[in-house]
Parts: sequence; structure tokens; C-alpha cells
Amino acid sequence: LQILINNGAVLDLANKHGETPLMRATNVARHSHAVSVYEWHFAPEDQSICVKHALQSMETLLRSGCLVPDTKHKQSDLLVDTWNFLDTITSVSSVSFTVIKVLIMVMKMLVLAGCKPDDRLLAYIRHDVRQSQQEKVTQFADWLEEYRSQPMRLQEICRVAIRKIMRPPQLRSLHSVPLPNKLKVYILFEELNL
Repeated sequence: LQILINNGAVLDLANKHGETPLMRATNVARHSHAVSVYEWHFAPEDQSICVKHALQSMETLLRSGCLVPDTKHKQSDLLVDTWNFLDTITSVSSVSFTVIKVLIMVMKMLVLAGCKPDDRLLAYIRHDVRQSQQEKVTQFADWLEEYRSQPMRLQEICRVAIRKIMRPPQLRSLHSVPLPNKLKVYILFEELNL
């Protein structure tokens, strides 16, 4: 993925089904839950690996300038599909706590990149908070409730606008632009590093 991005791949180009690479990453992992086209069954550990790779792909796409979908329905589906990875992650007892941290980081990146969390997402999260023993899940639910209860800050609106204007090549070279380092870190979501 990084090789494609470095060589100028268009990150927001949709396929014939209207799916962007960001949306496709959730679909690939989601389909690992069921039987594939060739009727192979995925073991829970394999599902977890698919989810981990999907989350890493989503993180890479978002950091590289991929835009979130422009309709509320697609944004909602993307957020819910990404959140539903939690079921796969928690179904494997050997899964690393780091994968849950990556999931929450990607969810925050999606929201901060402009995806609007809706009531459907909050219902899923509230249900999972009751079921989960993970403190990080509870902390994310609290963060999202607080984020949703307030209007977007001007700083966040500016980040979304700047990322829409700048394309991946410009974002990759942002560190060489004479801007304050704190601003570069903010635009590139680097403040959300694990």
C-alpha cells in the first residue's frame, strides 16, 4: 500500500461499486467473518489478522490524505463497520491489546477527519461498553460522547479543510514546508500516534 501511495496512487478513487480504498479495507476484514467466495472458513486468529491489517491500511490511508466519504450514510457505515472489528478482536483471547488501541486510534482519526458519528454508532458503542472489560473502549465511548455533544472546534474544521485541499503528494512533503512543527503534526494526525 505504501509503495502505491508513494508512486501517486489516487486514494479517493471509487471502484464500480462506489467503494473507496478506505471503505474497501473495512469490507475485506468484514468478509473474513463469513465464508469467502471459495468457501474457505477463516479461523478466529485469521480473522483477527485480517482486522489488524485492515486497520493498519486505514491508518496509512488516513495519514496519507485519504478523504472520508462525503455522504452521512457512507460515513455512518464506515464508522459502524470499523467499530464492529471490536467483535473480531475480542473473540480471540490471544489478540494483542495493541490491536484495540489501533482500532480506537483509527476511529478517532475517522471522526477527526470529518466522519460524523450518529445514533446508530453510539448504540453499538454503548452496547459494547456494557459487554467489554476493556478500559480503552469505555474511554473512547466517553470521548465520543463528549466530542459529539460540542460543535467542532475551529482547529478541527481547519484540519478537515486543509486535508481536503492538500492531496497526498503535498501531505507527504508537508514536513519540508516552513510551518510550525506543531501544525504539521496536527494536520498529519501524528498527535494520535500510539
